[in-house]
Amino acid sequence: MQKLTRLTLISSIGSALEYYNFVTYAMLAAYLSALFFPKDNPINALLEVMTLFSVAYLASPFGAVLGVWADRNGRKTIFLISILLMAFATFAMGFLPTSHQIGLWGTLAIIILRLIQGIAQGAELPGGITFITEHGEDSNRGFLCGLVFMGVGFGAVLSTLVNTILTSVLSNNQIMQWGWRLPFILGGALGLLGFLVRRKVEETPVFLKQRPINYQIQWQAVKDHRFQFLRGFGIMLLPASMVTFGLFLPAFVEENFRYTEKQAFSALLLSFIVTSFLLPLIGYCSDRVGRKLLLSMGMFLTLLCLLPLFDLLKLDHDWALILFMLGYHLLIVIMAGCYPCLLTELFPTPIRYTGVTLCYMGCYSFAGLVPFIIISLYKYSLRPEFAVVLVLFICGLISILSLARAPVLKALSDEAI
Repeated sequence: MQKLTRLTLISSIGSALEYYNFVTYAMLAAYLSALFFPKDNPINALLEVMTLFSVAYLASPFGAVLGVWADRNGRKTIFLISILLMAFATFAMGFLPTSHQIGLWGTLAIIILRLIQGIAQGAELPGGITFITEHGEDSNRGFLCGLVFMGVGFGAVLSTLVNTILTSVLSNNQIMQWGWRLPFILGGALGLLGFLVRRKVEETPVFLKQRPINYQIQWQAVKDHRFQFLRGFGIMLLPASMVTFGLFLPAFVEENFRYTEKQAFSALLLSFIVTSFLLPLIGYCSDRVGRKLLLSMGMFLTLLCLLPLFDLLKLDHDWALILFMLGYHLLIVIMAGCYPCLLTELFPTPIRYTGVTLCYMGCYSFAGLVPFIIISLYKYSLRPEFAVVLVLFICGLISILSLARAPVLKALSDEAI
C-alpha cells in the first residue's frame, strides 16, 4: 500500500502541473491579451488569447505520438519527457519578452511555447491515468484514478490561490508590468521538482508482462478498436467542455453579472478546494456501483441542473456565486470520478496509452474551442447563459449516446493483438 501511495503521488504531480498551467493561462487571459495581442478592441484581443488557448489543445493529440512510443517501449521514459517539456515551456513563458518589447516575435514566442505545452499535456494526464491503473487492481482502480484527479484539483487550487493573491496584493499596473510572470515561474519550478521525483519511477507490471509488438501490428490494433476511440471521445465531451468553459467563469460572471474579479476568484477557489476532496470518494463509489451507471447519472443530472445553476447568478449575492461555483464543479467531479478509469478499460495493454491519449486529448482539442464558440454566440442570444447552456446541452446529448454504446467492464483488458 505504501508503494501504491507513492506511485499515485508521482502520477499526480505532472497532472497537477498541467492543470495549474491550464487554469493560470485562462485566469491571466485579460492581461496576456494586452501584453501579446494588443488591439484597439479588447474583446478581439481576448478572443485571440482564447484562440491560442484552444490551439494548445489542438496540438495536444500530437502527444499520441508519445503514447505510441510508450505502448511499445514503456511508460517511464514518456512520463519523464512530458513533465520536462511542460516545465520548460511554463518556465520560459515567465521570462518571455512581450510584444511591446520585441514586437511580433513576442506573440510568436508565446504561440510556440503554448504548442509545446499542448504536446506535453497530450501525454501527461493520460499517462498518469494509464500508469496508476496498470499498477492498481480491479477493486481499487477507480479510487486510484480519483486520487490522481484530486492532484489535478490541487493544481487548480494552487493556481487559483496564486492568482487570487496576485490580484489582491498587486495593482493592475504592477501585474501588467511584472506580476503576470510569477505564476508561470512558480509552475516551471514545480515541474522541475516533479521531474526529479519521477526519475526513480518503476515500470508498470501490466506492461512488463506483454509481448513485444511492431508498428504494423499496433496500427492494425488501433484500426480494430476505432469505435472504442469514438466512444471514448464522445463520453468525455460533456465533462471536458464544462472544464474548459469553467476556467473562464471568473471573466464570464464579471462581464455578464454584477460580481467583481476578486469575488469570482474567491468563490472559484472555495469550490476547487471542496470538490477536489470528493474525487477519490466518487472513484471509490465507481468501484462499487459501476462506472457506467454513476457516470450516466452524473450526465443526466448535469443537463437538468445547468440552467437553474446560472439562474442563481441573478440573485447578486456572494452566497449565490459560491453556490453556483460549487454546483458547477460538483457536476464535473461526479463525471471526472468515473470516466478516467473507464477510458483505460476500453483498450488492451498494447494500445492503452495511445487509446487513452487520443480519446482524452482529442476531446480536449475540441473542448478547448468551447469558450470561443460560446462567446461567439453571445450576440445571437438574449441572455449570455443561454449560449452556455445550449452548447453544453448538445455536448451532453452526444456524451450520453456514446456512453450508452460503451461496454460495461470491470477489469483491464488483457486481449492479445
